[in-house]
Amino acid sequence: MESLRSHAKSTGHIRAEEAIRVKANPRNAPLPRTLLLVSDEVRLKIEKLFDIAYMIAKLELPFTTFPSLCALEKKTKKHGVCLGNTYQTDKSCKNFVVAITDELKCNISETVKSARFIGVMANGATDVGTREVEDVYVRFLENGVPVSKFAGLKECHNAKATGITEAIKEVMNEIDDNWKQKPVCLGSDGASFMKEKQCLCSSEDRCSQSNKYSLYCT
Repeated sequence: MESLRSHAKSTGHIRAEEAIRVKANPRNAPLPRTLLLVSDEVRLKIEKLFDIAYMIAKLELPFTTFPSLCALEKKTKKHGVCLGNTYQTDKSCKNFVVAITDELKCNISETVKSARFIGVMANGATDVGTREVEDVYVRFLENGVPVSKFAGLKECHNAKATGITEAIKEVMNEIDDNWKQKPVCLGSDGASFMKEKQCLCSSEDRCSQSNKYSLYCT
């Protein structure tokens, strides 16, 4: 019972419940519900600010460039949208990016949950804060076509096999609690510790499928 109570409070479970409610009635999603309550002018303004924030995240630019891009948009008036004077700080940009991220992750989560089989790919990296992180991608069939989607990025507790494995599990648990029942392939980079017995790509409990393959990049 204690484990059930703990799971009910987990981020993955809460997001799953929200996703179910939104899927049943999309208008109940926080962003669409908010946009329905505002005027067309305000809605266009918010949409434009989201577009600018998305571009900053896509190009990996610092959030501090957001105010300057907003000022340029207001000066040129190229797109015919008045941005006003609010929600144009670097903190607002962060909030826009977080909202976009949550929406994208929710969409990926729903798709992965409906997939019968998946492949998980992981690659080590170092972010701008020089932290050891793990990029995780998931591959599955979407409308009969194989696609690869970015599942998430997670900081590793340590740069060893155990830390890498925990980071991968945390990313996958956030998008699908039942993901361990689906992998037919696990891929990793060429780091030597990815072949260690404690690593997800080499461990016996990496998935419960009878046919499972581990790909090690050399």
